[in-house]
Amino acid sequence: MSDVDDTIRRLSAYAEAGADLLYAPNLPDRASISAVIRAVAPKPVNVLVSPQDAATHAELQTIGVRRISLGVDPYTHALAATQAAAAKRAKGDLTALASNLNFGHIIDLIKG
Repeated sequence: MSDVDDTIRRLSAYAEAGADLLYAPNLPDRASISAVIRAVAPKPVNVLVSPQDAATHAELQTIGVRRISLGVDPYTHALAATQAAAAKRAKGDLTALASNLNFGHIIDLIKG
């Protein structure tokens, strides 16, 4: 049995048990994602993707993905930016931490 077959088997069992949303992390490619979605329809499927997957939001929607999770990627992206800025600051660059994001904008984002 392939990993995708096993994923379909498990997600089908969750659907039969009454799950409202099915989570399918680490599927290897779009063909596998599509196979899972077809197998458990009409239940919505949430997939975990990473920048290395090279799929766009529109492409994932087209094959039926209803929710996209990004895992740790936003966090590691922020850490990488912080690390790069800290390295520049350590070398004396006083502008290393400058950004276009100010407190007013952050407050607006929080308020929605």
